[in-house]
Amino acid sequence: MFRTLFFVVFAFGGAYLAVDSVKAMRDGSAASTWPTTPGRVLAAECRYSGSRTSTPHVLYEYAVGGQHYVGERERFGIKIATRDCVAGYSSGQQVRVFYDPRAPGEAVLRPGDSQAAGFGILAGLVFFAFGAGGVAYQNWRKRQEAGHG
Repeated sequence: MFRTLFFVVFAFGGAYLAVDSVKAMRDGSAASTWPTTPGRVLAAECRYSGSRTSTPHVLYEYAVGGQHYVGERERFGIKIATRDCVAGYSSGQQVRVFYDPRAPGEAVLRPGDSQAAGFGILAGLVFFAFGAGGVAYQNWRKRQEAGHG
């Protein structure tokens, strides 16, 4: 029972990761058609998690129609931890901000960058296949034991 539950959780987690990554890829593609406005980086840093890996974190400001906003989305999708965190941004740097014309508070710096989303889709499918295969194997094994008992 515990093994089957383990595989079910793995399958659902993989499915969630894959679906979320497809959504990130779709959102990133749509955002590449959004209007742009000049912005300025307020802070750019590497946030360390655990041993020697880090993820980039960028905080930026921009204005649309006289209204000021602060954003922190560099790209859509999961942030991939790396050994050498180089986000390519520095405090005070001028940047081009893509913003949603229907909700200007939603913005992104790199809209079409889908490398992380592609990784998420692949990893999610692998996890799902492992989980679904494990569930199928557990069910097959139970049927075999019942037939021989």
